[in-house]
Amino acid sequence: MNILLIILIILLCIIALFAIFYVACFILGNIAINKSFSKKAINALQAKFWSIKESPYLALQDHPWINEITPKLKEVFIETFDEKKVRGFLLKKNLSHRYLIYCHGYGGSHFEQSKTIHQLSDKFGINCLFIEQRAQFENNISLCTMGIREGRDVNSWIKYIIAFDPMSEIILYGESMGGASICFALRDKLPQNVKGFIVDSSYTSVYEQTKFSSRKAGRFVSSLLTYSIYLAFKYFHHINIKKYTAKEALKENKLPCLIIHGGQDQSVDFKNLDINYQLLSNNSRVQKEIFLNSNHCLCAYDEFDRYVSTLERFIGSIWN
Repeated sequence: MNILLIILIILLCIIALFAIFYVACFILGNIAINKSFSKKAINALQAKFWSIKESPYLALQDHPWINEITPKLKEVFIETFDEKKVRGFLLKKNLSHRYLIYCHGYGGSHFEQSKTIHQLSDKFGINCLFIEQRAQFENNISLCTMGIREGRDVNSWIKYIIAFDPMSEIILYGESMGGASICFALRDKLPQNVKGFIVDSSYTSVYEQTKFSSRKAGRFVSSLLTYSIYLAFKYFHHINIKKYTAKEALKENKLPCLIIHGGQDQSVDFKNLDINYQLLSNNSRVQKEIFLNSNHCLCAYDEFDRYVSTLERFIGSIWN
């Protein structure tokens, strides 16, 4: 057989193997996105998760306060940058120009830190906006992007408040994906009305977070799955989760910020605390707080008084 023909066959086989590999990755990535980031998947997770009566996350909710404020909540909507609609609930207690925008996490609830928010609202006279994230609850968005597009929604909520209260002073507060949404929001220049932010158990890279979440499958499977999700996000949804991070935004941030993390976090790598702190090192108004024995977003559950006092000191440094 002609040597050139043999080389050609080998090259065609290599090309075919690469094609099969990438097709398999696209299929795997699309399945993974539908299983984890679709509205259907998240709604199923929420229904299961919030039905566990012994869940410590339920204990973080202030049910008497929720019942008290529910009739006072105003249902509000914004149109997103991609012409979707998301919902929030505004608690306007008084004529104060102080606002807290609360961003819940993946599969979470807009009231999941209501015990803490109740304390802060009473102490500082804060009006509260509880937002609903993409692909969760009643909005018409089918895909959760783990903070990337959600960050742009945070910016839209900020503009919503400023539109009816130009004198508003806003603090952003989020946990897990909600905290990541705030970090991603920093990629755009925020209005001067935003006075600071608090992020609990957060990350700045969806790609690295995906890799951490799948680590129990083993290094090879985790890397393959993460790469497949990256390809599916990039080519099906036009989002590059490798390049689109909040790291540069944190480096350039000048706003006062408080970052919190539990030392036993099994959902978001505890190392993110130091990574984020280093990124923020050029900012003299950054504070970090470690709760060594706490799992994911359970710092307030384990040490409520310390958690609340930490937030009160930080907010007091801005508003007092």
